Amino acid sequence: MKKREVLDITAAMMKKMVSYDEVDTVTQRSAMRGMEDGTKLMLEEKDRVNKLIKDILASLDYRKILDKVTEDTYDAFVFRYFSNVKYLSDLAADDIELPDMVPENSFSVWAAVMLIDVDCL
Repeated sequence: MKKREVLDITAAMMKKMVSYDEVDTVTQRSAMRGMEDGTKLMLEEKDRVNKLIKDILASLDYRKILDKVTEDTYDAFVFRYFSNVKYLSDLAADDIELPDMVPENSFSVWAAVMLIDVDCL
């Protein structure tokens, strides 16, 4: 799949799940937390965010699932999106293949992007 298409699909899915106001609130909390504590939070919440992504993919009822997570997990989820999109955007390749990505299924494209573990790259 073309990188632009993968990024567009992922952005569209996130816009359905997270409002601009919610992103603004997460960003404000992040600024108060600072870089060091933000990085620590991302690492501490890593497994919970992975589970959250898989739960959303399994249920397809993202609002119901997202409403149940803690503030820290939600913040880490939003910043996982930013981190992974930046990683993909910076790749030189124009074609992207990710594990378990089904191009015809927007949720699978979104989940494949969200499950990239940039900490291991």
